[in-house]
Amino acid sequence: MVRRDNGRRLERLEKLYEASTDERYSPIDPDLAAVLDEYGCMKADMSEKRYRGGIQIEPVNAAAEVFGPAYTQQQFRSLTISRALEKRGRSAAEIAERMDEYLALFEEGDRDEHIGAID
Repeated sequence: MVRRDNGRRLERLEKLYEASTDERYSPIDPDLAAVLDEYGCMKADMSEKRYRGGIQIEPVNAAAEVFGPAYTQQQFRSLTISRALEKRGRSAAEIAERMDEYLALFEEGDRDEHIGAID
């Protein structure tokens, strides 16, 4: 499994957001940015068309590894949220507290046909 350490990148982005004093821009929640980044990474890891140095990289379906081959959209999204917030150093209690908020953001969008969920 390919691990991505986005911690340094997120720290730099946080500094930029904090330094911004322009009132036209609202601050971005770095946890939300991490969740969206993790969602994209998990989807990319599932792609069968990934190559590095001309060699195909085997797809990895983290949700199927955790929940088995029959998982739902909500399970995929909750795993994404948990992984992203764990990487940001959040405790299990903090993750549980924010879970419903982030799941609600995903529910506002359409169903994602490309994550392999059964629903």
